[in-house]
Amino acid sequence: MMSTAQVVDLAKALIAIPSISPGDGVVSQSPYGEAGVVALLSDWLTAWGARVEITEVVPGRPNLVARFGEASAGPCLLMEAHSDTVAVDGMTVSPFEAAVRGGRLYGRGACDVKGPMAAMLAGIRRYLDAHDAVPGQLCFAAACGEELGGLGASALVSTLTPRPDAVIVAEPTEFGVVHRHKGVVRYRITTQGRAAHSSRPAQGVNAIGKMQRVLAALHDVDRSRADSQADPQLGHETLSVGMIHGGSQVNIVPERCSIEVDHRLLPGQSPETASLPLRERVAALDADDPDRPTTFETDQAYPPLDLDPSHPLVETVLQALRTAGLDGKPAAAHYGTDAGFFSAAGIPAVVTGPGSIRQAHTADEFIEVAALEQGVTAYAAIIERFFGG
Repeated sequence: MMSTAQVVDLAKALIAIPSISPGDGVVSQSPYGEAGVVALLSDWLTAWGARVEITEVVPGRPNLVARFGEASAGPCLLMEAHSDTVAVDGMTVSPFEAAVRGGRLYGRGACDVKGPMAAMLAGIRRYLDAHDAVPGQLCFAAACGEELGGLGASALVSTLTPRPDAVIVAEPTEFGVVHRHKGVVRYRITTQGRAAHSSRPAQGVNAIGKMQRVLAALHDVDRSRADSQADPQLGHETLSVGMIHGGSQVNIVPERCSIEVDHRLLPGQSPETASLPLRERVAALDADDPDRPTTFETDQAYPPLDLDPSHPLVETVLQALRTAGLDGKPAAAHYGTDAGFFSAAGIPAVVTGPGSIRQAHTADEFIEVAALEQGVTAYAAIIERFFGG
């Protein structure tokens, strides 16, 4: 049985390998990409007796699937965790040192999600050590690109065979059983202008000025939703402009400006249709400048998660957590996860794990060592309950 020291060692080894998700989806240089983490996982899981498959989703960005047991013997359970992290700019702790201080493990990914991944792996190991064989198939998947687009999970749902009967996704939920969460669509909106000398701005068309009108329109659409009926758990869908780029030099009328918009969807909404009101408002702004149309591109999309709280998978996980001495409760989340991709494909999925989302993406990211050990017990109990132990 894995000790606390051993699960911490697993987490430290994962944190020590940089795996920042690159925004363009293709790895150009370290510390970007997940290949190093996947290589380490492959070594561990092969040594544990798994059949390991590694598939490059895009160059330098692999998914890993490890299988124990045979699908012909019974149901298939997939345990999934993403292998990428967010960037490390502005961190106040060493991002890859994986230091333990005051009962906490620090580093990028400690909470989101290399700590929970280590607990999930140790839970799998604990289950395997306690049983001669798996009465079905137990799979572990490390998915690339969760932080910026869900690249790996999107590929997994279309390639996994056999199709899992259920999926447990590792995220820091403090062992809440997330069966509903928002989806995300991200847009890149670009206005086109005409460059001119800034001493005679009327000879040009200011792309930043055009973007001001776009921003006002987005604000109006977002504000109008306050009058609609809110989801009792998740509130309203929301818009947030997170990035803006415009102009090339202060004395040149800018010919181009772009923004990146984060749109959080409610369960029941589809990424494909949610943008229509925004597109219509933005398109209307081009009426007086048809030669320089504004472009509206969907950059990333994560489906919402919406599993009925009475679904047997929710009850299975709740009972397992209680068996492990944890006060697991059904929960809904405002953020998105890989679980939405499985749900959209008709595969029951829930999200649970050690740690708090409040520590995710922070300057001093950490997870409590005690939570890691609880995670090992929790994930082992979930596997046990799923296979009827």
